[in-house]
Amino acid sequence: PITLNAKYIGEFNISVQMRINYPDQIDYKNFIIKFSVVDMPIYSEKKIYDLDYIIYDKIFREKLVIINDAPIPYKVQLFFHKDLNDYIELNPNLGYVQPKSSFDIWIKLNISENIKNLISFFKKKKDEENAEDGYIFPIKLVINNVKVPLITLLKFNMTSDKFILSDRMINFGKRPVDESTKVKISLENKSKLAMKYGFIMLPKEFSVKTNIDFLLSNEKKFVDVIYTPN
Repeated sequence: PITLNAKYIGEFNISVQMRINYPDQIDYKNFIIKFSVVDMPIYSEKKIYDLDYIIYDKIFREKLVIINDAPIPYKVQLFFHKDLNDYIELNPNLGYVQPKSSFDIWIKLNISENIKNLISFFKKKKDEENAEDGYIFPIKLVINNVKVPLITLLKFNMTSDKFILSDRMINFGKRPVDESTKVKISLENKSKLAMKYGFIMLPKEFSVKTNIDFLLSNEKKFVDVIYTPN
């Protein structure tokens, strides 16, 4: 066997001459050893997965991609802290990454508001951008024949999908026949995300100027609901 003790990262071609001693003569054979040296042949596509905002009690999925640049397969197993069991699932949590290939693992997050009780280790530092309601979940990748595990981070902020409608019941009062009237209502988005809203399946006697629209985070809008009797 040929043993290599590489000290530098890169692509290498080494010319080797082999001497063969025959009883009546000496022969030489030339050949080339080609190999690559990498810092870590297997790694996740991203060291940090920034998921932006996630809504409480809504399922969120993200694909974690493991890449193998080596000419041999690797077994990878994923772990996360036991305190995160209520919030995260990995499917699968173990896989064999074939040579020069990749392997997908789906991350499923379903987070309730009791996440606020987690220890500060999983929360964003106060000096980070959007640190309020921000969290960091580390995922450990344990690889066979690799002593040091890899760490991939999930970073995200939590928000609600609270949408406030000023009136659940609209009273147009007494109106003459064939005379349109309108009532103003307010819509307010208390989420950190922009939200799409729409007035659908309205009876033909009712209308609004814009049936479908958007509200930005913490934006409040007034809408006229128009009633036109037949």
